[in-house]
Amino acid sequence: FYYSRQLAKLPGTESRELTPNLQNYNYNVSCKTYYCSGDDAKPSAFIFPPSSEELSSGSASVVCLVYGFYPSGATINWKVDGLAKTSSFHSSLTEQDSKDNTYSLSSTLTLPKADYEAHNVYACEVSHKTLSSPLVKSFNREDC
Repeated sequence: FYYSRQLAKLPGTESRELTPNLQNYNYNVSCKTYYCSGDDAKPSAFIFPPSSEELSSGSASVVCLVYGFYPSGATINWKVDGLAKTSSFHSSLTEQDSKDNTYSLSSTLTLPKADYEAHNVYACEVSHKTLSSPLVKSFNREDC
């Protein structure tokens, strides 16, 4: 015997709590299973170089926008000329789209103009459970 109780329902998703109760001569066994349905979705990404207006002010912000992924939990890592950048960037909180329930995330790498111009290749690497290897978006500063 078991009973089922609906926990939450969003467009395209449904969660239920199933609680089977088994009885033995000397034992009562209860087990709860939680299942959250929803189709996994791979992220897409764009990378944006700094604007000429920003560069003229002496600063450079490179932005990586990641969107359309499900479930949440994507991460963004930066590489400059192939070397990992572990500071000088800020990532936004993950936001969920109210229409399709996918998530988006952005990260901004901010450098002084002189540091930006001292390097050529800027890349953001996106990791997510739906990807077998990171999604990489990059540009060569000299091509901008």
